[in-house]
Amino acid sequence: MKSKNFVRMSNQWFEGKHSLAMQYGERGFVLLAKMMQQQNIRGYYSFTDRHIQESFGYTEQSYRSIKSVFDILDMFKHNGIVKFCKDYNFTKICTDVIEFIPTSISLPDKEYFILFDREIDIILNSSQHHNKPKLLLLFGCLKYHYNTDTRFCYPTIKTLSEKTGLSEATILSYIDALVDLDLILYDNLGTALYPDGNVKECRNYYTMNYPGNKEILKQVITQVKQELQQQAKNKQLKLINSIIGNKKRSIKTKLRHLTDKYSKGLISDQDYLSQRDALQADYEELVSQQKIIHNQ
Repeated sequence: MKSKNFVRMSNQWFEGKHSLAMQYGERGFVLLAKMMQQQNIRGYYSFTDRHIQESFGYTEQSYRSIKSVFDILDMFKHNGIVKFCKDYNFTKICTDVIEFIPTSISLPDKEYFILFDREIDIILNSSQHHNKPKLLLLFGCLKYHYNTDTRFCYPTIKTLSEKTGLSEATILSYIDALVDLDLILYDNLGTALYPDGNVKECRNYYTMNYPGNKEILKQVITQVKQELQQQAKNKQLKLINSIIGNKKRSIKTKLRHLTDKYSKGLISDQDYLSQRDALQADYEELVSQQKIIHNQ
């Protein structure tokens, strides 16, 4: 198979209460993205059960897991997401070569966002201990919001949760995972204290980790900071340093060093597990605090 350099994903994945993300979830998102990569040199699309196993990391023993993906294929079939060239029976695992033709939903001419093959592969082949389909779905949602003209976006954690169906705690954790994979960059000016006593964390500003975007993000943050400083000068708010974010990054660094020590045999199983659990508990507590601040 000759994979293209990117796939186009319809904006319908994240638009409205009955979005494709709400209907098919993270596995449906991964499935369609990988299906759209399977275009051969003659322009035909086809894949097999082996492609599904590789896409989701399933083994021969993962019957129930791979069967659930074929259930999604059956939904694709009846809902016209793609047009299959034969009347395949997806009520059981199909070991045949599955050929299909994209429809306007799976290969839209307009109102779409792009996922590069490299981005998909980095996430699905990563060694991070995260749910990779959920991680790809979150990344897809950020790409959906990403403005290719301004080259940044700033959806709230609540918005990302509503559009993906993922919990806010998961999103806050997975944002850092996408940074660790060098796929995105983001910045935050900290928290703001208002005269009425309300505390609110400034929204995250995201960009893709593409050449030149780091500098653009700095410019945006500088501009926003100047605007907030003017509000602070007018006593409309008071900026507070982003202590929580710094603590989260510190814990992530400690976890990486701990894992590295363990892989080299420099620390016992018991010490590794106890220290890892303690660090993860501290991290989850910070995530909970951050979630409260985000939604105030």
